[in-house]
Amino acid sequence: KIIASSKDLSDTVTMRPTIFEYVLKGTPRFDNFRLDQPGRKLSLRVHTTPVIEDSTVSYIVQVATSLEPVQAELDKLRAILFLLIPATVLLTGIAGSVLVKVTLNPVDDMVRTIRQIKADNLRMRLPLPHAHDEIHRLAETYNQMLERLENAFTSQQRFNQDISHELKTPLTVLKGELEVTLKKSRTPEEYAEVIRSGLEEIDKIRRILDHLLLLARFDSKELAMETQPVDLNLLMEKVMAHIKILADQKSIQISYVSSGPVVLQGHEPQLRRLFINLVDNAIKYTPQKGRVIVTLSRDGDLAVTEVSDTGIGIPDNELPHIFDRFYRVEKSRSSEGFGLGLSIAKSIAQAHQGDIKVRSHPGLGTTFTVFLPVKPPLS
Repeated sequence: KIIASSKDLSDTVTMRPTIFEYVLKGTPRFDNFRLDQPGRKLSLRVHTTPVIEDSTVSYIVQVATSLEPVQAELDKLRAILFLLIPATVLLTGIAGSVLVKVTLNPVDDMVRTIRQIKADNLRMRLPLPHAHDEIHRLAETYNQMLERLENAFTSQQRFNQDISHELKTPLTVLKGELEVTLKKSRTPEEYAEVIRSGLEEIDKIRRILDHLLLLARFDSKELAMETQPVDLNLLMEKVMAHIKILADQKSIQISYVSSGPVVLQGHEPQLRRLFINLVDNAIKYTPQKGRVIVTLSRDGDLAVTEVSDTGIGIPDNELPHIFDRFYRVEKSRSSEGFGLGLSIAKSIAQAHQGDIKVRSHPGLGTTFTVFLPVKPPLS
């Protein structure tokens, strides 16, 4: 029963059975009540606590406070949030849009530049943003790619021009000889001479095409080389014996110095072609009574072969290009070569996981150094 109550509350308020049973066990609790009073509905926060005497609950006290101030603040907060959230989203969206536009301006510049880049203006480069961020790195990477493409296109264009020039000469000679022959009747001997000359020009074209086919197969990695153990010392002795005839024709002193057997895993016919090209090139550009020295040694896991001559040498500005296809030093333009021998030699060395280096002194001579791994080439 109610012992006493505040005047603000009706004396008819009774405690819920569930609350009474819970507090009767000696445990206080909080609850929310909603009372209907004349003219208004009252929300209360109620604390119910037992008063224990002699280990027994003697009576129960309930203290309540109105929730209307709290509810008023919550309503106010709800109204504020209702207005602020859309405004915040709107302002954040505008700020984000401006920030994205400022941040991606360099990307727009890059896109505009990229759209202007074509095969005939590969020299264009993307503008680099001032900030050293990911976009800056992207632009740098793209510029590096454009530089590689420009070099590739330039090389391809020069290659097309050179091959056109190389094929045009024998075809022009062949066409001219045939046209002259047809202008009047010839003796069988004259016809035979024209046919022989034509066959020489056709053979020259065939050699050019064979060289180009070989280089194309090297470029496309289609040339499957069956490797086997090759004694480079024995191979070089065969090359020197084969090439000595050409040296004797120009009274060139040719010598070979070896430190002993050097066995590596390779394709013998291609390796023979590599060294024949280099030694033949040395003899070709060495004047009468000059010298060509070939040495073979081993340096760790590398077989090192040097081909040195006392020829005309190569100017410094020409050295970076001598392995380009159809490239020939101006001094040697009258040579019968096609400018493909060194390109083929370089490709063969690289196919064996090796390389060729060159050093030269104009008027004193040139040295080509071939590095080949003694270990089996990687597949």
